Amino acid sequence: ELPPFHVEKWFDKYEFSAPYLMCCSDCETVPIRDVLALEAGAQEKLLDLPLNYSETWGATPLREAIAGAYKTIKPDQVLVHAGAEEAIFTFAMAMPPEAHVIVMTPAYQSLYAIAESRGLEVSRWELKDGKTGWEADLTQLKGLIEPNTKAVVVNCPHNPTGFQFSREQFDTLVEICRASSLILFCDEVYYGLDLGHGVLPRAVDIYEKAICLGVVSKAQGLAGLRIGWVASKDAELLEKMASTKLYTSICSAGPSEMLAAITMRSGQPLIEANCQIIKENVKHFEKFVREVPHLFSWHAPQAGSIALVKLLTDEPAKAFCHRTVTEAGVGLLPSEYFEFGDKYLRIGLGRRNFKECLDVLRDYVTKAKKRSTA
Repeated sequence: ELPPFHVEKWFDKYEFSAPYLMCCSDCETVPIRDVLALEAGAQEKLLDLPLNYSETWGATPLREAIAGAYKTIKPDQVLVHAGAEEAIFTFAMAMPPEAHVIVMTPAYQSLYAIAESRGLEVSRWELKDGKTGWEADLTQLKGLIEPNTKAVVVNCPHNPTGFQFSREQFDTLVEICRASSLILFCDEVYYGLDLGHGVLPRAVDIYEKAICLGVVSKAQGLAGLRIGWVASKDAELLEKMASTKLYTSICSAGPSEMLAAITMRSGQPLIEANCQIIKENVKHFEKFVREVPHLFSWHAPQAGSIALVKLLTDEPAKAFCHRTVTEAGVGLLPSEYFEFGDKYLRIGLGRRNFKECLDVLRDYVTKAKKRSTA
């Protein structure tokens, strides 16, 4: 039985009612008009598109465009899904019942919960909050490998911490997986949101047993298209995932696939604009943290649009976040929803209105402090 999905239940309750969302995982979006403007003649092609079923594996132009984002992937090594969630589900369903899976945590819940619900053995490889940033202990990872370990699941750039492997660490991770012939499931949904720490290679371009997860929801901000995919050279694994997809979405929507293909071919300006938004918002939040050293500390993200902020008071994060959303309309995600203690909050730095939301939070905590000392 699948457990309650804490993060998504929170968004279902507050995403369209809380006026100041500071925890969104996706970046600033654009209207359909702006996507169509990326390529000449795109509007006419969209208006002429028949609204029939599309291919289970994804429309050929979309798979060709996605393959172009990798150095060594061909279109027939891409399987399109309805966002990232469906791909995570079909991957977990493709694991044999006796499999042991290692998952980097804290994590988006489905990365481990679906496997656990199937009765698979799941070990959590937890990032540590170090003095200068989030840290991944690769020696600890090696110690978690068992004779029946089938896969290592990582997310990089990481949600919710903003951690990114160094190139040396990433190469070591690949070698650890290669030495035990493990699948490396690399959730790369924030790929392209480079904040100055360097861009890693795609896992499938350096490891033959890797499978990469991608979307147009995060870096490009086009979550409403509901288009994701996996890329892999493991034909057997892709076929198993495609077979499961026949029980879920069967295929994606044709208009979404066309718009996603345009974005994958010509959407780099969307990513660059969102990188600039994130960098500006990092500056705003850095300033805020300096103003409230009694309340928060943080490590700015190395890549991606997400960060995890430490709450320095005795109040549990869930209680603090409940107060901010119900009393000030400011949405923050508590670490309890990531099963990562009760002292952290997730923020999202990819939206243009972040500073407006931050100003409301600043006003709220300032007034709360004055009340507490009165």
